[in-house]
Amino acid sequence: MRSVTSRSPSSTGPVGCPSYHESNESCSGTEVDATVIDGAVLGELGHLVPAFDEWIDRVTSRQDAERARLEQLRDRAVRDLHDQAHKAAAVEAKGSAYVAESDEAQGRARAADGRT
Repeated sequence: MRSVTSRSPSSTGPVGCPSYHESNESCSGTEVDATVIDGAVLGELGHLVPAFDEWIDRVTSRQDAERARLEQLRDRAVRDLHDQAHKAAAVEAKGSAYVAESDEAQGRARAADGRT
């Protein structure tokens, strides 16, 4: 039978038992069957360790939601970019038309005045 005795991390004897170090055999530390402790710990291990599958499902769900939100933002930004590019092209076309119209008007005016 394997047994364990309660020990503090900083000493080699049972917890709170100075007589263990004095070897006067007055130590009242009890020996416990390690298989009983192992069985008790393993029996409760499911409560001590988080449910990994549930945790990973929650994390994945949050990441999926965040990914969907970011994809919506990206799609909206791309639409806005295309809209702005279309508006800019329309403004440039209108400006070019005004310049061309002005050049033609000036050319007609010069022709009417006999200037070339």
